[in-house]
Amino acid sequence: MFGFRSCASSVLVPLLVACVAESDPPVAEEPIVGAPAATEPPRAGTGSTSGDLAGATLDVADAVVFTGSISESDPTKLGARIVLTSSAGTCSRPGVVPPGGGVFTIDVPLVDGAPAAGTYSVDRAVRPGASNVVARLDIAREDCFRTTVLVSRGTLTIEDVKEGRVRGTFAFALGRDTFTGNFDAAPCASEKPPLALRCL
Repeated sequence: MFGFRSCASSVLVPLLVACVAESDPPVAEEPIVGAPAATEPPRAGTGSTSGDLAGATLDVADAVVFTGSISESDPTKLGARIVLTSSAGTCSRPGVVPPGGGVFTIDVPLVDGAPAAGTYSVDRAVRPGASNVVARLDIAREDCFRTTVLVSRGTLTIEDVKEGRVRGTFAFALGRDTFTGNFDAAPCASEKPPLALRCL
């Protein structure tokens, strides 16, 4: 089937005949100077545990770190609280777990306002110190009553602190029970770490 088009001479010719017409020059695509580079969203925290404390275990769904006041009775007491929890979204809902969930917290002293790489130990008297940590496991029973287990001995090793993330391992014990694990804790912007487990 033939069609017609108009050329510069305004003479109608079949489309099968070549017709030369002026066209716009090709447009060169250039990068926008100063355009922000695409950034990846921050990685969620991860962690895992093995063993139990007084029969209580924890399946880790989130690992985060808060820096700020870590004492409900003494708001001036500052530190870093590493939190491993059975529920995701800890930064927006600190310490909140469903019935049967749990939260494992490790309180770490600050060095120049931030947690520092190194090896820390649990004091037998569960006292804070420059090289001591306090660790506890809180479990929400199915009726939402809380069971708290304090670690009596063991060590925490912070391997790396970078851009607010804290990565390390731990090996704790209570009596004959052992509780080991690792974490890559993402920073939370909130300055209010979970001071107690809440069951909802």
